[in-house]
Amino acid sequence: RGLRIITVGRNADAGEGIRLADAAIEGFAQRLAIAHRGRNYAIRLPLVGEFQIENALVAAGLAIGTGSAADDVFGCLEHLEGAKGRLELVGEHNGAPIFVDYAHKPDALAKALQALRPYAKRRLVVIFGAGGDRDAGKRPIMGAIAAENADQIIVTDDNPRSERPEAIRAAIMATAKGAREIGDRAEAIRA
Repeated sequence: RGLRIITVGRNADAGEGIRLADAAIEGFAQRLAIAHRGRNYAIRLPLVGEFQIENALVAAGLAIGTGSAADDVFGCLEHLEGAKGRLELVGEHNGAPIFVDYAHKPDALAKALQALRPYAKRRLVVIFGAGGDRDAGKRPIMGAIAAENADQIIVTDDNPRSERPEAIRAAIMATAKGAREIGDRAEAIRA
């Protein structure tokens, strides 16, 4: 069918593919060294997290694969903006950055916490809850993920719908060892 295959990532073929040679944190951005078709590119990706690098490289591969010029595509990566509520830097408190991420699944919570770990100079604090009338089985999994990846955990309410909020929090707390339980979200954020 005449399709071009473009691999992306750390182990990609630097010929047709887009190989990530290096990535380093630079403030709240990431400095990338990319190789493609015999050329090297230095890119400042203004997004936080390894998964953001993966997404940007896949998007670049799709654009190049459909005919866009590599120089233009890689130049555009420096102007990307993250999705609202997805590792969004919303402020700081006592010099510590505050990010919002609406992770509602275990894998998303794990990726968010792992992406933020390099930015935690002292402690990585997570405040989260789980929505009601949704997959109840993920609640203890998310509690365990928070316990494994954060230094301090506050479990709060997140739209309990028809369920009892304290039952939702209890399911998370069962595996979030050492977590604090503060039902009122505004109070949890202030804590």
